[in-house]
Amino acid sequence: MLIKNINHITDKIGGILIVGEVENGQLHPIAEELLHKARELRLDDELIELCIINNKKVDVTRLYQRGMDICHQIISEELTAPMDTLWSDIFLEIIKVRQPKIVLFGATNFGRSIAPRLAAYCKTGLTADCTQLERGDDGDLIQIRPAFSDNLLAHIKTTTSPKMATVRYREFPQAEIISQKTVANVIEVTGNEKLCFLSLPVELVYTMEEDWKSKGAIKEFVIEESPLGKEDICEAQIIVAGGAAIKNQDDWKWLAELASEIGATLGASRALVDQGLASSQMQVGYSGNRVKAKLYIACGISGAPQHLAGMKDSSYIIAINKDPSAPIFQAADLGFVGDMYSLLPELIKAIKEKRNG
Repeated sequence: MLIKNINHITDKIGGILIVGEVENGQLHPIAEELLHKARELRLDDELIELCIINNKKVDVTRLYQRGMDICHQIISEELTAPMDTLWSDIFLEIIKVRQPKIVLFGATNFGRSIAPRLAAYCKTGLTADCTQLERGDDGDLIQIRPAFSDNLLAHIKTTTSPKMATVRYREFPQAEIISQKTVANVIEVTGNEKLCFLSLPVELVYTMEEDWKSKGAIKEFVIEESPLGKEDICEAQIIVAGGAAIKNQDDWKWLAELASEIGATLGASRALVDQGLASSQMQVGYSGNRVKAKLYIACGISGAPQHLAGMKDSSYIIAINKDPSAPIFQAADLGFVGDMYSLLPELIKAIKEKRNG
């Protein structure tokens, strides 16, 4: 075992487990969206639980106020960044002991890496990128996701347990406050106390076994950041996205300058990611990130269905493309027909003159 005294936590099993993600010491906001859906899905007295791993305790007060029953926090000073294999092993120990009926993940880079590993370990199915979740008359989870570039919705039922699904960020609203309680019943799990989940919410804090490093087989973990697309594009209010018109890294300079002038985040179509001209974090589309920006500027993007599926919910869309028949213009609120390398310098110049004038 990796977690100390994990086998001690066997009271009232079989609820809904949310696998949380911690970024820079903060819980990723998709956890509140998954909590909203978990409250809708809960049957009878099922408990809603959250599991997170970090190098120090994370403040989850907002989730207690929004209906979470139990938070499992696994703490070690050296657990500073996700290591997919180790993280999956730790989450698996929680799943084995708590035996949830449903396990929910965010469809972030973290969730998309952890979820299939856990599904394989549990020998169960996983439905990715769900846009809706329901409980059938028999209590089974119905997982709904778009297919064929959003042209139809697939309703999927998994015959094995637990039922696992990833959900795209900002697909559901955040859970509403139902209690002003700010303090949970915090228990340091030592194996000596007698646990009872009658007084909820409960926060269970675990430590790792002394020999967890040798069991995890981790020697070194290195994080490399891409020079482009460091911001979280799902959070961006303004996005400048490039498409197939970009042929090399130097072609990004006009888009980067425009983004700098208007406080935007850079995005990209799948073609650029496949060619290594953009990071996967920048990808907008059905197989990338779904964004809901206030302003989306598509530069040299034709408007393939898979890309439109990721940005069509943006409030205002501006398209620049030299092909007047490009599908992107059908989704755009404002379109410019022309070469983006001629239009962008003029647009940047006009923005600077407006600001200085």
